[in-house]
Amino acid sequence: MKRQRAQALVEFAVISTLFFLLFFVVLDGGRAIYAWSAVAEAAREGAHAAELTQSTDAQIKSAITAHTSLLGDLASTTTITPTPTRIAGQTVTITVTYQYRTLTPLLSQFGPITFTSTTVVVAE
Repeated sequence: MKRQRAQALVEFAVISTLFFLLFFVVLDGGRAIYAWSAVAEAAREGAHAAELTQSTDAQIKSAITAHTSLLGDLASTTTITPTPTRIAGQTVTITVTYQYRTLTPLLSQFGPITFTSTTVVVAE
């Protein structure tokens, strides 16, 4: 009877370790997909704000920050070209960059993943 309990305990330890590893890999995968999507959406929102010639860089960065609250301040990693003034008919490029870090210790050895999204619009 004791032998069967010990065997069950060992089997549970092995299976639960694999189960939790799979669970956290799926969790990190979902977070990565969210971060990738949020960075792309932030670049689109920044470009939408940059379409207006009277918009300032601060207004563009504010629009980016408003759509990425869960990722932190992406405005500090945003590149706006040209800056600070834009004229009608000129192309404006918004590039947003984010360093994604995993929560799972086994996956963190692969280092941070850099998500970058660029959107180009014409100022009106």
